Amino acid sequence: MGLRRNPTALRQPGALAELAERGVPEVWRDSLATLLSVVDDLDRQLAPLERELRPLARADDRARLLMTIPGVAELLGLTIASEIGDIARFPTAGKLVGYSGLTPRIKQSGESSRVGRISKAGPDTLRWAAVEAPSRPGGRTTPGASSTPTSSADTARPTRPRRPSRARS
Repeated sequence: MGLRRNPTALRQPGALAELAERGVPEVWRDSLATLLSVVDDLDRQLAPLERELRPLARADDRARLLMTIPGVAELLGLTIASEIGDIARFPTAGKLVGYSGLTPRIKQSGESSRVGRISKAGPDTLRWAAVEAPSRPGGRTTPGASSTPTSSADTARPTRPRRPSRARS
């Protein structure tokens, strides 16, 4: 079928009818309607908590400083600040990055060195928040977007440096 729709587009009036016109089976459309209602229900349940947390973020100096980073709004700033704790416990920025688990694993033996996947050390939520921030333009959340950690942080991989080719004799 090759149809792609984001959750916002699927919430528009007539979106599910359009899927029917395009030949999407009824069982799939029913599943989508059910899943969208679950997301809407979760959004309704989370809204009071978010309203309570936003003023706390605006009052927290660390969260306010983090909110100057593009893509970091109140809740993400508060999440990062709470996961890092007292920044003074990290003597260098490198130590903080190492704590976050976003540094690649480096395997060395003799003269060879390989850069692997991220180390995934440290708190999962901090790693998720650091990866999530760039995907939120202007720090705004997309209505209906998942606010729970996903596996994208676990699958992020740095690019590997190319090894020079060796001439064989």
